[in-house]
Amino acid sequence: MPTISHFYGIIIVMYLRNKEHNPPHIHAITQDFDAPFSIATGELMEGEFPPKAQGLVKEFVML
Repeated sequence: MPTISHFYGIIIVMYLRNKEHNPPHIHAITQDFDAPFSIATGELMEGEFPPKAQGLVKEFVML
């Protein structure tokens, strides 16, 4: 799993298993959370993630 970015204690990774990426997404990881985010919209796809960190991840994806 290559690390794409690391900021404010959030690590952004992408797993390379083909069946896992429909729809295409990244994983944002913190000390307590690991959640998938849509590459198209930057929205949290499932699970929980701190609201402030969600905003940072969405901003990162949209850039």
